[in-house]
Amino acid sequence: MLIDALLARGHLPPTFTLTDLLPHPESWSAFEAAYRGKIDTPNMAAHRRYITEVAVPMLASVTRKGIVYEFHTVDANVINAFAIPGGHIFFYRGILEQAKRVENEAQLAGIVAHEINHVDRRHTIAIFEYLKRLGGVDGAGEAGQVVVGMARHPFSTKQEDEADAYAVKFLMAADYSPKEFVTMWQAWDKLDKERPGSKDPIGSELDELFRTHSRPSRRACNAMKVAMANKDPVVERYYVGATNYKKKEARARQQY
Repeated sequence: MLIDALLARGHLPPTFTLTDLLPHPESWSAFEAAYRGKIDTPNMAAHRRYITEVAVPMLASVTRKGIVYEFHTVDANVINAFAIPGGHIFFYRGILEQAKRVENEAQLAGIVAHEINHVDRRHTIAIFEYLKRLGGVDGAGEAGQVVVGMARHPFSTKQEDEADAYAVKFLMAADYSPKEFVTMWQAWDKLDKERPGSKDPIGSELDELFRTHSRPSRRACNAMKVAMANKDPVVERYYVGATNYKKKEARARQQY
């Protein structure tokens, strides 16, 4: 795979910041044009604050300690979250608010951990470099378009599996329920099978999500295997946080 070859040849620097990716005004223009008026809007402030607080125990497990993570919201009814190099992670309103998508804090923490690991495992750097080379990007404005494209560009199955596996480990290290991460994928698998046709807006959104990601049934099975392999016999109970999620109030610090 080309991105693996680029990594092997050492073409990718150890870290990227958003300024490295978009150092020129033209780059920022391309990025802002795609999301103008949607990123970190006032009505999404509670979501953003909550996500940032939930991320705190997840970040304790990262290996690349030099990255400062920032969590953002996109005010659009889309079922997705994505990460770009430099530790910037975006959550769409749809994945946070649509019924039966995320139902408790442990599930949200699992998605947060998954996106963090796309950065921590250098998946985002690989995809960015791959898209740049694929498109022959030279200008600053074009680099901005590459970053925009990362919101919908699929990671490889291997990368998704790795991000899921480490997400489960991050959850367990923070005493969040890995079972809830599995349950979430099982629920999404059911939604996948029951969803309306592509003419329905939500059905279309799910079609796009599942087209660019591993099947949720497979992800549920893999997450369960990782959880079972890493279970700590000393831990009797993991945290779920259904009420926390409804109130957007993160688990208290003394609880982990």
